[in-house]
Amino acid sequence: MLSRKSSNWLLNVPSQSEATTSVNLQSTEVGSITHTSSDDNIATPQDGIDHIDNDRSSSRAENIDMTASMVSHSRSLASLRPVMSSNFQNESDHIDDSLEFDLMRSLNESIYSTDGAISKPFMINEMPQIFDKNSNEDITKNFFIFTSAGKPVYSMYENDKFSASYIGLLTSIISFFQTSNEDNIKTFTSKESNITFVFCNKDPIFYVAMSRCRDESRDELEAQLHFLHSFVLSTLTSKQLTKLFQKRDNFDLRSHLESTDFETLSEICSNFTDKLYPEFSLNSLQCLKLKKPIRAKIHSIMSSQLNKMEDFPRGTLLYSFIIASNNRLCNVLRPKSHTLHPVDLQILFLVIATQFHNLESDKELWIPICFPKFNSNGYLYCYIRTIMNPGDKSSSKFFGHPPVLVAISGQKDAFFKMKSYCDELMVKLTRNNEIIRELRTSILQPYSITDIPAPLVHHFIFKSSKHIQFTMPQLSTSASEPEQRALYERKLKFYYKSLQNSIAQEIASQSNKSLVNFVQWSEPAKSNSEETTDHDSFIEEPVNMLGMVWCSPRFELLLLFNNGIVTRKQALSSARRIVRWGVSNESSLFINEGATF
Repeated sequence: MLSRKSSNWLLNVPSQSEATTSVNLQSTEVGSITHTSSDDNIATPQDGIDHIDNDRSSSRAENIDMTASMVSHSRSLASLRPVMSSNFQNESDHIDDSLEFDLMRSLNESIYSTDGAISKPFMINEMPQIFDKNSNEDITKNFFIFTSAGKPVYSMYENDKFSASYIGLLTSIISFFQTSNEDNIKTFTSKESNITFVFCNKDPIFYVAMSRCRDESRDELEAQLHFLHSFVLSTLTSKQLTKLFQKRDNFDLRSHLESTDFETLSEICSNFTDKLYPEFSLNSLQCLKLKKPIRAKIHSIMSSQLNKMEDFPRGTLLYSFIIASNNRLCNVLRPKSHTLHPVDLQILFLVIATQFHNLESDKELWIPICFPKFNSNGYLYCYIRTIMNPGDKSSSKFFGHPPVLVAISGQKDAFFKMKSYCDELMVKLTRNNEIIRELRTSILQPYSITDIPAPLVHHFIFKSSKHIQFTMPQLSTSASEPEQRALYERKLKFYYKSLQNSIAQEIASQSNKSLVNFVQWSEPAKSNSEETTDHDSFIEEPVNMLGMVWCSPRFELLLLFNNGIVTRKQALSSARRIVRWGVSNESSLFINEGATF
């Protein structure tokens, strides 16, 4: 029996000054793993989708030219006075000339910041120091969504008293660059507060990320903003957004968003900030580990049920999924010629989790949703319900998280057809006791790190490049309090992000080779002075741990070893064992083709 050291080292958050070393090793052959690349299953976005509104672009250009013309040919106060004086007298004849002159002088000073006639408006050329060093120090990261007119749409901290001020200032900064006829601002860092701001212009909507985290690059933050935009497009298509803002530039987008949309936005931002969310960083989906014969039986039932639906016109059902708790994919029914993009499926999973959070588990939903990577200008329609035993009105057998059955159609009026298909499919699945038993076991008892023959490993993530799916053991922590578990997830997130960043440049330049890299973290023990007991003060365990990342055209492996002394030779040995385990259990860890029609 291989022993593993249990420790609470992951709860010790290292400081920014912790010692970190990195050694790069390149290997073209490790163990007996052959390197093959297959991207046949990678979904491609639909061709022919035009995201640019030429009319709106030309109109915007005309407005900019008009503004430039007005600035360069600004009239003096003497030329403006007769026109404004005439209008003023027509509306208020009882005001005398002296009062009118004082008002005109005040108006001139408020516009030009001077009491004389000048040829163009006054504008500063330096960015003001608007971010206080001590403001909002407890917020390490925030996201803002607002329109081009400065109308707020969403902020991660809605109750934060600084949110409205930030949005107003960010709108001014964007306008400053646009008025100066320069390129759109991408990013800047406030030296006083060490806050990085990243901008994403999706006119008529702007997305801004504010981060104090030093381990996040601009590209990472920008990718997160693009994901937020994809979710907004899932609720309102690109065509709808264009129409809404063509009619009125200061349109309030919040009136077209539901409360569940804001909940999903908050969940996405929380995943980016506090939770371990490998789906985004790996651009893949987590798959439920399920025995190959059970998964094959479910796929066979899904296909046979579709074939028996005689009243189904071709193309009525596009996709069908079974999704377990924690956004783990169980089964897929899809056309032979196409698969959905991982981003589209991630959005679908997040929407389902949010929608069912406030509903009874035996309810059913009919949701229009736009998949931006599939077609950003149109909706697909999703029928969603849980899989439960007949007569079982509670989800106690799945501890509140029964698997979800999803059927997707391109027809708006196909609700009853989708419902009929799912009802019949659910009856067949729930009557098969073996399928329900194995599903329940896989969902409630996921595999742990002790089930893998790899010594000294604390946690790992294994991604199959061919399937665009990943697997990982359940989190092994003794933390029972939500705050401690959240801290544990943030710590894992930090370590895995550091491993990925350590080889980011090498992957971009050597995509067809295997890369192995080690990262060492160390920090001395800390005394907790707040603990007052009869004994000595509580001493946190020192951090001295090793991480490893191994990338090849066939797989990606991220490894975290137990706290303590682990040599690179031992790390490589454990890594080879995990790779062999992943390859040999590929049929149960990942979905190969699914059920196709």
